[in-house]
Amino acid sequence: MRSSSAIAGVVLGGVPVGVGAAKGERSSGPDQPKPRRQWISTWTASPHEPSTALGDYRQGFADQTLRSIVPVSRGGDTIRVRLTNRYGDRSVTFENVTVGIRETGATLTPGSLRRVTFGGNRSVTVRAGTKTLSDPIDLTVTPEQDLAVNLYAQDPTGPPTAHQSARKTSYIVSGDRTTHRAGNGFSEITSWFFLEGIEVAAKKRESTVVCFGNSITDNLYPNYLARRLNDRPSIPKAVVNAGIGGNRVLNDSPPDSGFGESAVARFDHDVLAQTGVSDVVFLEGINDIGFGANDPAASVSAEEIIRGHKQIIARAHAAGLNVFGATLTPFEGASYYSQSGAEKRRTVNEFIRTTDEYDGVIDFDKALRDPNHRERLRPKYDSGDHLHPSDAGYRAMANAVDLSLLKGPPTPHAIT
Repeated sequence: MRSSSAIAGVVLGGVPVGVGAAKGERSSGPDQPKPRRQWISTWTASPHEPSTALGDYRQGFADQTLRSIVPVSRGGDTIRVRLTNRYGDRSVTFENVTVGIRETGATLTPGSLRRVTFGGNRSVTVRAGTKTLSDPIDLTVTPEQDLAVNLYAQDPTGPPTAHQSARKTSYIVSGDRTTHRAGNGFSEITSWFFLEGIEVAAKKRESTVVCFGNSITDNLYPNYLARRLNDRPSIPKAVVNAGIGGNRVLNDSPPDSGFGESAVARFDHDVLAQTGVSDVVFLEGINDIGFGANDPAASVSAEEIIRGHKQIIARAHAAGLNVFGATLTPFEGASYYSQSGAEKRRTVNEFIRTTDEYDGVIDFDKALRDPNHRERLRPKYDSGDHLHPSDAGYRAMANAVDLSLLKGPPTPHAIT
């Protein structure tokens, strides 16, 4: 009987190398997926520079295994893993990388663990400022299932490229535990490191919707939108979340904040570079308005925010994508609310609702506002800070999306 640390040997050209594999366990290799399919993004986390909020993890990792738990949007029988060192100050080598299906906590489902290879190699070095994509991995995943991606780095990584607010518990442990199914000994973490995306081999008519924005996007509404689409087979689209908390349309984040580059700066990397993307939902501008209330140097006008939206629209259309404008949600009572900010929000929303430049409008403002006090969130949709929606609010946002908007044709990215 094999122990919980058993894993298949690497397969190169269909020939197993190394020890024999347990029944049901196979690993990645350069074999091509079935024909008439294409790669689409099924999960992503927009990377940003390491921030002070990461605590000790801001300095990086050494002789540790990161077990990152990520929820895929759509399923399939072949996946790829995308790693990133976009904001690193040195090359980072991962001696071992594996992936499996999460059973519970840090424990993996029996028989699901797979070796991840890169050009047929077990280890991979990711240079500073770059990313890398794995070989295809023979692993069947279902929609909304949690994957566990295991990364082991023996030498110090230096400050890690991160996604600070994962909204999902992941795990860390000393030593190389990439081939261990059991989750004992792992400690909890709430950020993703060095992991940027999961791709799945999908049917030709499938594609990906990118939800692009700030913390309101980085929370739960894209998950609920994905669930609605999974219940609608006639619209076979994945949903990925390209939100970053604190993000702004026009200005990069202050040093060490973890709010990311501005939306106009990161659009190419976080949206256009997504594999199989066909649609973009853009919800951003409230931080541009709010930050200016407390810091005059950060103040921008509604017209400047609108110009940023127009730039996003033009770049999306130039890439052949459908792009939908989402109205900014109410924020009276939030720490950075002001009367002038409320007026800017109304001006931006008027543009989003009336312009013919967007391919459609998603009226999150109308879905969430208090009908008796239109500058406030409806109480049941308010998380308590008067800015971020509650869980019920995020569900209402997903339900406010007219799914017929998303029937447009995908942008093809054929499997090679």
